Amino acid sequence: MKKLHLFLVFIFLFSASHILAQNKYVFYQFKTPLELITHKNLKDEIKKEQIYLLQSISEVKYPDSKSSYVIDLLSKDNEKVSMDLKYLKEFEVNSYKTTQEIWDTFLITSDFLNNLTSKGMQYSLRSEMFEDAEEYYNKLKTSGSIFDDPYFEDYMYGLLSKIHPAVLNDNRPGNLYIKILKNSEPNAVCLPNGTILISTGLLSTINSEDELVGILAHEVAHFVLDHSILNYNKEADRKKRADFWSSFATAVAATADVMMASNNSSHPVGILTVNTAIAAAVISNEILTKLGVKYSKEQEFTSDWVARSMLKHLKYDEQGFNNALKRIKNHLLITGNYLALTGNGSHPDMDLRLQGDTSGIENTKFSQANYLKKVSLINSFNAQNELWEYAHHEKALELVNKNIQSNIATDLDYVIKSVILRRMFNSKEKNEEALALLQKAKSLGVTNDLLVLKEEGITLLRLGRNLEAKKSFESYLAALIAYAKKIETDNVSYNDFDVTENELDWTKKMIFKSSQL
Repeated sequence: MKKLHLFLVFIFLFSASHILAQNKYVFYQFKTPLELITHKNLKDEIKKEQIYLLQSISEVKYPDSKSSYVIDLLSKDNEKVSMDLKYLKEFEVNSYKTTQEIWDTFLITSDFLNNLTSKGMQYSLRSEMFEDAEEYYNKLKTSGSIFDDPYFEDYMYGLLSKIHPAVLNDNRPGNLYIKILKNSEPNAVCLPNGTILISTGLLSTINSEDELVGILAHEVAHFVLDHSILNYNKEADRKKRADFWSSFATAVAATADVMMASNNSSHPVGILTVNTAIAAAVISNEILTKLGVKYSKEQEFTSDWVARSMLKHLKYDEQGFNNALKRIKNHLLITGNYLALTGNGSHPDMDLRLQGDTSGIENTKFSQANYLKKVSLINSFNAQNELWEYAHHEKALELVNKNIQSNIATDLDYVIKSVILRRMFNSKEKNEEALALLQKAKSLGVTNDLLVLKEEGITLLRLGRNLEAKKSFESYLAALIAYAKKIETDNVSYNDFDVTENELDWTKKMIFKSSQL
C-alpha cells in the first residue's frame, strides 16, 4: 500500500511538471544570444563575473491561468538556466557585435519589457493606433503636405537598412517607412505604425550623412522601444476617434482659408503657401498626444542614447548626432522659435540633450559634398519658404548658397538669391548682381521661366531701366495667359503657378507703371 502511494505521488508530480512544461513557451526569442554578466552570485546557478548567454524570454502558464516570465540562459559549460524575469535587472550586457544586439540591449533595459509582459501585445490597441496613423498620413498626403523626392527617399532607405531591418523580429506588427514632410521647422516624428516623417527643414539644416544617420536611429528607437504604445496607455482622456479627426479636418480647412485669404501678389508664382501652413499646423501637441508620439523626456533621452550608440557601432562619427542638435538649436535661434528651445515644445530642453557639450557647430567635419548634392531639391524648397513665407533672408541665402557652392543649383536657387540681394542691400552694385543671377537662371531653363520674368521686371525697375522692365512684364503677362489657357485646355488643376485674376491685374498695372516712371 505504501509503495502504491509513493507511485501515485510520483505520477502526480510527473504529470504536474509535464503540464508546466507543456505550458512554457518562448515569448521573445533573441536572434543572436546576448552576452550578460553579473557582479554578484544569483541563487545557486549564477556565478558572478561569468558570461551567460540570454537566449530567450519565456512565459510559463499555470493551471490556474496565472502566468510568470523567465529568462532562459546558457552558461559557458552549455548548462541551461531559467530564472524569474525580475533577476534580469541584476545583469548587464557584456558586449554586442550586431545592430540587432544593440536593439535587444535597449529592449531589455527599457520599459518595453515590463509593458509587454504585463499587458501583452495589445493587438486591438495597436490596430486602433495604426488606423489613426494611416488616417493622419493620408490627410497630410491629400493636403499636399508630403514632399516628393524619390531619389532622396531611396537614399534614406539605404541608410535605414544599416540601422534596422525595418521589420520587428518579434510578434509586434508594423514596419519602418520614410516620408518627407513639407515643413520648414527642423523636426521628425515616428508614427505608431512605423512611418517616419522627417521635415524638409531638418534635412536642410544638417549637412552630413553622420548627422542624418543619428536622426534616423533616434526615430527608429521610438518605434522599436514601443514608446507610442507606452504613451497611449498612459493617456486616459482621449477623444473618440471620429470626433477627433472631424475637429482635425476643421482645423486644417480653417488654416487653408486663412492662408488663401492672405495670399497676394507679393508671393511669387510657384509657392504652395497653403500646404506649408497646413503642415506646420498639424504637428500640434494635440495631434502628437493622440498618436502617442508626444514623447517624455526620458524617452527622448533614451532615443538620443540609441542614436549615439548606433553611430559608434556603424563606424560613423558619434558626435554627428550632437552636431545635428546644435544645428537645430542654431536654426531655432535664427528663426526666433524660442518655445522649442525651452523644452516646453515637442522635445526636451536642447541644452539638456547635448549633455553638457558646449562646443560650437563643427562645419568642416560635418559638411559632406555627397550629402549636400543629394539634398539640393529639398534645400531649394525650404529656401523659397524661408524667403517668401517668413522673410528669413539669411536662412534662405544659406540654403541656396549650399546648392550653388555644390555646383548643383537650379534656376530657382539663382532667382531666390537674386531676390535676397535686392531686398537686403538695394544698391546699384547688388541690383546688377541680382540681374546677372536672373540671367543665369534664364540660361539654365530647368523649369518654367515665369518667375524669372517677374523678378527680372522688378529688378530692372530698381535699376531705372524702365522700358526693359516693361518688356519683361509684358512677356510675363503673355506667359501667364498662355499657362491659364493650357490649364483650361487640359481640363486639369495646376498648382505650380499663380494664374489668378489678382496676379494678372497686378502684372497689367506694372506694365502701365513702367511706362509712367
